[in-house]
Formats: sequence, C-alpha cells, structure tokens
Amino acid sequence: MRDLAKKAFEKDPDIWDYIDENGRSIYNIIEEDKSILETASPTPYLKVALKFPFISILTCQPPDWIPFTEKWIRKYLSSVSYDITYLSHQEEKLKVIGYNYLIDDYPKFSSYNNIILIDKPYNRNIKVPIRVENSNKLEKIIDIITGEKI
Repeated sequence: MRDLAKKAFEKDPDIWDYIDENGRSIYNIIEEDKSILETASPTPYLKVALKFPFISILTCQPPDWIPFTEKWIRKYLSSVSYDITYLSHQEEKLKVIGYNYLIDDYPKFSSYNNIILIDKPYNRNIKVPIRVENSNKLEKIIDIITGEKI
C-alpha cells in the first residue's frame, strides 16, 4: 500500500536487491532516514483496501521501524478497521494466510498459489497464477475470488 521504493530511489528498481549509485540498498536508505516509512506516498492499490471495512496487514520490518509504519497506517487507513501482524521473514506470510489470499509484490516466495502479485519490474520474471498491473484489475480479481462486487 505504501510506495517505499519510489520514496527512497525515486523509481521502481529493476531488481529486488537494488543498490543505488551510492552503494545503498532500500534498507540502508531507510535506516538513514526512518521518516521515509511515514512520509512515503500510498500506491494506487490503497484505494482498493479502503473499500473494505476490515483489512489484515502482514509486514516484515525491524522493530525500530514499526512506530513510523504505524503512523503511516493511522494516516491512510483511519476510515477502516485493521489488524497488523509483524513477522520476522517474508516466507512466514504463507503460513499466516493459509488458504486465504495475500496481495504482495515480494519476488521470492516459495509458492505463489495464494498470492495476488502486484506487478513490479523486479518481479516480472516470476511465473504466477495471479498478477495484477493496476488497481482496477485487482478489484476485478477480488470480485471473482469473493464472488461479490467490492
């Protein structure tokens, strides 16, 4: 929902582990300025999340990033109810979702059976059952999965 890469790099990197011209990863940049976590713009997918009365957020991040993330969430998700689950590793998300679906852009999951992959330059080499390139397509996929119009 939050566009950290555009805030940190001013673009979507072509590779997940992108290093900028100064030798910094997104992790390094955020460590230098944690306010990025709070001030990053929302992605166009946020408008889809806001159509639901309740959403579950699964996130992996260092503990000292959490207060900034929670400020961002309070700012942009104040109109819906939500819960946040903080995990140590991305792969843990697969255990948490079980047979539900996860909307994510991460390119290194061991399985994409229940992932709706948000298309990004760094994940285009991944073959997945469900990939969305924009928020309208995401809405249509959710409509099909849930059998309801959101």
